[in-house]
Amino acid sequence: MVAAAVALLAIAAAAGVSAQEDDPSVGLDVDVAGNSATIVGQIDSCVAVEPGSAFSIDVFVQNVPARLDADGGSGGIAGFSYNLLFDPEIVEVTGVDNKLMLAAVGEIAPFEMIDADAMDGPTQDPFPATTGNLRVDFGDLSTDFEEGNGVLSRLELLATGPGETDLILVDQFDQRASPSLLGGAPTNFAYEVATVYNALVVVGGSCGAEPTPYVPPDGGGPGTIGDLPGVPTLAPSSDDEPTPTSGAPAGSTQLAIDVLPAGNKATEIDSVEDCAAADVGDIFLVDIVIEDVEDLLAWEIALSYDPEVLSVASRDVMVFQDANSGSSVIDLSSATPDTSGRYVLGSVDSADPPTRDSGSGVLAHVTMMAIGEGTSPVTMEKLDLDDDGDFDQGVFMRNIDGDIIGDDEGADTLFDGPTEGAEVRVGGECPGAPDAKVQLVSDAGQNGSTGADDDDDGTSLILIIVVVLAAVVVLGGGAAYFVRRRSG
Repeated sequence: MVAAAVALLAIAAAAGVSAQEDDPSVGLDVDVAGNSATIVGQIDSCVAVEPGSAFSIDVFVQNVPARLDADGGSGGIAGFSYNLLFDPEIVEVTGVDNKLMLAAVGEIAPFEMIDADAMDGPTQDPFPATTGNLRVDFGDLSTDFEEGNGVLSRLELLATGPGETDLILVDQFDQRASPSLLGGAPTNFAYEVATVYNALVVVGGSCGAEPTPYVPPDGGGPGTIGDLPGVPTLAPSSDDEPTPTSGAPAGSTQLAIDVLPAGNKATEIDSVEDCAAADVGDIFLVDIVIEDVEDLLAWEIALSYDPEVLSVASRDVMVFQDANSGSSVIDLSSATPDTSGRYVLGSVDSADPPTRDSGSGVLAHVTMMAIGEGTSPVTMEKLDLDDDGDFDQGVFMRNIDGDIIGDDEGADTLFDGPTEGAEVRVGGECPGAPDAKVQLVSDAGQNGSTGADDDDDGTSLILIIVVVLAAVVVLGGGAAYFVRRRSG
């Protein structure tokens, strides 16, 4: 599954593309002298320190492209996500500064999620990082994207005991043996990583051979965590199985599809109707409505329909969450038009301080088109996309405390409360309601005020956050802390 991620960030990897020599490289420099936001000096991969010493290391990137295509689309880097793995008996991490390279050009609209104990699942834990697994998701939600070389993060470490430890960069959320780097406009995407420079810290001794740079396998994308020797286990040390989410119970919260939405307003729901008739060629509105939610921050919904009967023309998520004064809603939905039969919508209210989106209303207006005769369900059911017995997609929501809403079973981060679907009958009538006709719109774009270009790829900046929202989330993530990375 982002957001990502909160992230607020989710990253869509370029399928089937292997890393090339001119792709970005990322790594650790244990001697920060000579480095700055946009300069990477000599790279040192081993440092020897005495017990009790405090020292700094940099997470750097090199060779970020400035251009993505022949049309002059701006590339650069919009965010990043990584886990730093280390031996907590040797060092701990006491702080991080991420406002370096991504803050070097123009304005910055930062999104940051720090989990100093990523062993206990996607929760925000404060410094110091003392369990051997630090998660960082950072994104710039502006459009001023940086290029070239620079320092992504400056980490502060403390030597706590004699011995030596590898410092290893991975993306645990996406099971990659490299950090995730989020490219900028015109579409957000994950760069392939050419080389990863991990590092070694020796406490109470001297450096010998420095770590060998890791080159992701040719044709295998960024590789997987299992490709790296000596990576510590990415599971809690406790014998108890972790609860994968910190949760807010579903309570009375419920969602539904309303196929006759004429009486709905942003924060008011008229009667919810589960059947409407249409003729081939009709362009009409469908609402996703929510009731009795508390402190909603971010959400993602996979809307399923029959692609032989319907398509998605546009969407508008600037409704319920945007109704509060002070809200700053970011549209995380996939691109439209969509003819796949599964369309992912989502948004996050990025206001700082957070606004409390509570109550009932319309999460999204969806403009659909009747393209063939037949009856199509329109649902938000959980989906097992890879047939492995686990649900991958459905309704996902987080509140302003970062807790997942309604995963009462604590198993998959997905909402377990009521989600009522509906149906659209194209070329037919609804049983017992011959006058139940869809609400037509004159233009497929009339209702599509999305805040995002319809030619984007729908990638959430929030999986940077889990991914970045990583979790980059978004995300992802990215992350994806607030919004999870989408599968499929």
